Amino acid sequence: GAAELGSFSLFSAWLTSLGTIATMGMNILLLRLVSQYSIHSVSKLYAWSITIVIIISGVLAYTAIILGELSQGQWLEKIGLNQWVVLLLIALPFQSILMINVEVIRGMQKVKLSEFLRNLFTHLLTILFMTLFIFIDFLSSAPILGLAISTIISAIVSTSYILMKIYIDRNHNEQKQTVGTGQALATALPMMGSSVLQTWNSRIMVIMLGFFS
Repeated sequence: GAAELGSFSLFSAWLTSLGTIATMGMNILLLRLVSQYSIHSVSKLYAWSITIVIIISGVLAYTAIILGELSQGQWLEKIGLNQWVVLLLIALPFQSILMINVEVIRGMQKVKLSEFLRNLFTHLLTILFMTLFIFIDFLSSAPILGLAISTIISAIVSTSYILMKIYIDRNHNEQKQTVGTGQALATALPMMGSSVLQTWNSRIMVIMLGFFS
């Protein structure tokens, strides 16, 4: 119904918006480095980026919970977050990882696969899970649960593909990239700013609608 549509749109908007912040711009930087060198040569930076993304995602999701508690649940209730905050907490790191992975795969010259994972795979899985959940009447959070599960699966599939490519390319002679973690973060943060503006520009109205009863 209308309530489920609103919750789904709001959940999707928050998930994508916070995911963009959590990537810290590393997705764009890795796209450039992987296309210039190879995925194996930047594997350590990729692993470091995934670790940072998981930490930042946890902080962002936990901050949302703390804000809700400080407002005695009124903020959470106002935007409807109390219905799916646990799903957001679980799905956000995977959404951020997926956003990094699709750019890494794109940098590996696998553009079709990257776009498939970015725009089609998650949506098809979401439709599949929603079709299954439609018969579970007591599960009011079924739409957002379907999106959360689909995001997790997409992140796992894309990460598995990248790890497989790193393993396959381990013995290839290649030029080593020399970008350290500190330099990488300093380069990536300005990129995050433009990504956040672009993402929030397309989703801020959906988020703001959540504050209206």
